Amino acid sequence: MDWRLKKGFDGMKKEMIIDKNLQLSKPDSRDYTLETVGIPIATSFPDEFIIKELPNIYDQYSSSMCVAFALSEIKESQEIRERGRRIRFSPAFVYAEKDCGNAEGMTTRHGLKTIQKYGICPFEDFPYIGSYEECKKEYNKNKTELLEKAFQYRINTYFSLRSDDEIKTCLMENGAVSVVVEVWNNFNYTRKDGIVDVPKALNKYLGLHAMIIVGWRKINNRDYWIVQNSYGASFGDKGYCYISFTNPILKEFWGVTDYIPENLPLPKKQVVMWIGSKNIEVNAVKKEMDVAPMIKDSSTLVPLRFVAENLGGRVEFDHNNKTAIVLTKDKLIKLPVNQNHATVDGKKVSLSAPSIIHEGRTLIPLRFVSEQMGYQVDWINSEKKIVITEK
Repeated sequence: MDWRLKKGFDGMKKEMIIDKNLQLSKPDSRDYTLETVGIPIATSFPDEFIIKELPNIYDQYSSSMCVAFALSEIKESQEIRERGRRIRFSPAFVYAEKDCGNAEGMTTRHGLKTIQKYGICPFEDFPYIGSYEECKKEYNKNKTELLEKAFQYRINTYFSLRSDDEIKTCLMENGAVSVVVEVWNNFNYTRKDGIVDVPKALNKYLGLHAMIIVGWRKINNRDYWIVQNSYGASFGDKGYCYISFTNPILKEFWGVTDYIPENLPLPKKQVVMWIGSKNIEVNAVKKEMDVAPMIKDSSTLVPLRFVAENLGGRVEFDHNNKTAIVLTKDKLIKLPVNQNHATVDGKKVSLSAPSIIHEGRTLIPLRFVSEQMGYQVDWINSEKKIVITEK
């Protein structure tokens, strides 16, 4: 549906919408840094800087989708920078796929994980703005197709930024930065010159809000971040505001990249299962499946969902076409049931045996897991044991 026709958004009075459910991402020692992704921190900087790949100014209206808007704008900028094309992306896709509860709002880290695993579809494919419940309802009507469209727009990784120099380096070398700020009621009265004042004792705290930093500049000999908001072009200085480097409302910063150094140490996942047994070990943790691997007509068949999802992939089922849709870290696979073929990134490949439905689960040939899904498979005949490891 066209979001412009959605009740409540067409011609509504503009009000300041603060996401009271947005939380800061909890510190995590596993978060990548500039150093982790191979970007050295610069030692000198110009007095002023703004990225060339500015995304367009958008309006989240009365939704709590600030994180989703910020990340979709970063992805738009990234596409211009890396591929020379401007694509508006769908914040509703990120919002509908959030895995941090059914309440409104989300953390930036959750949004980043979504785009890393599943990507983000173009806005024209899911042109929706609304509450989480509304976005999820609309999304579920066409989820498998939207996942397919989003897959090519995944990011490789994201990283935390912890100093002014790191933020500046990221802007110059990598692009726009996601920022979370505290919002006090003085934010409602951001002047037309765009300057956001430091909160005073009489100001009231309203909540948190996500935006993107696109550069920095000097104002009255003080350093300010150039921040793009998602409140439309009527906010501040034509959609932008300026926040002093020392303003205490600045709380959290993230960068996004499609580049990962070859020597980056990434942990590998492993699944161990046995023929005829519902027991499974995932990274040495014992679990139980609801269907066991089996041998049929000399072919070893394994449960698709348990293998793919425990190795970081995702499985959806297109009931209309009786086809399993698999998204791994680098492939999009379609497996029609009871057929001896599949498609991998749009190319048709043969299966050594048809995929089947057994006890309500899709089972696929073990050879396909190794040859097409990109996993290393080891068979220990004496124990009838299968060991599947990320390559």
